[in-house]
Amino acid sequence: TVQVGLTSLTGDSEALSLDDRGSFSADALGPGTWVLQVSATGYAPAVRPVELEPGEAMDVGEVQLTHRSTGPDAVWLRGQALDADGAAVAGALVEIFVVEPAEAFTTTTTAADGAFAAPAAEDEAYLIRVGAAEIGPVTWDAESGAFATEDGSPVTVVAAP
Repeated sequence: TVQVGLTSLTGDSEALSLDDRGSFSADALGPGTWVLQVSATGYAPAVRPVELEPGEAMDVGEVQLTHRSTGPDAVWLRGQALDADGAAVAGALVEIFVVEPAEAFTTTTTAADGAFAAPAAEDEAYLIRVGAAEIGPVTWDAESGAFATEDGSPVTVVAAP
């Protein structure tokens, strides 16, 4: 979910709703300098000043958000794929999905020891699939500095035979 807000230098604030096209409008803003902030889970917020004159309509243009997995805030989602006997599953396709909203995120392949890694965002939950086996949601645990399952276990996908 994308959040859009405007805050004036005097402390007034306005939360805005997006329409079906991702556009927004604010009709009751007073003149002056406002700060536009656009944010969404998994993305670095975009912030830009907006200067409004009395009675002026303004188009702020398109606001691009950068996914945290592609910038300096990226963290590594690391795990391992094992078979039912505990042996490493090498060369397997690993599919990673964002839980909310449910969508494909990235793919990678396991190494010889079954390990896999992909850059991710610490504020998103992920589902990991290797073949028919799934694990998730996995979330960032700041204390351990790694992704873990809801019960705190490491990210290990046990592939079905």
